[in-house]
Amino acid sequence: MATLASSVTPRRTYVTFAVCFFAYAFSQLDLALFAYAVPAIRKDFGASLQQIGLVISIAYVVGGLLQVWMGHLTDS
Repeated sequence: MATLASSVTPRRTYVTFAVCFFAYAFSQLDLALFAYAVPAIRKDFGASLQQIGLVISIAYVVGGLLQVWMGHLTDS
């Protein structure tokens, strides 16, 4: 009976890492690039810097909590 370790090749490991890395990077780009859209959003909605900061903070907190939860799900 083959074990999991014997079926994983170094190339497959690198490809899996690259896919996961780029998926994570692109998923975080929307929050990082949000700063460029803030002036237009503030103007359209009449929001203050404090309100925009609260929205961004909530997005980061929810994203962090979801990452921990999804990590737990994938490990189990």
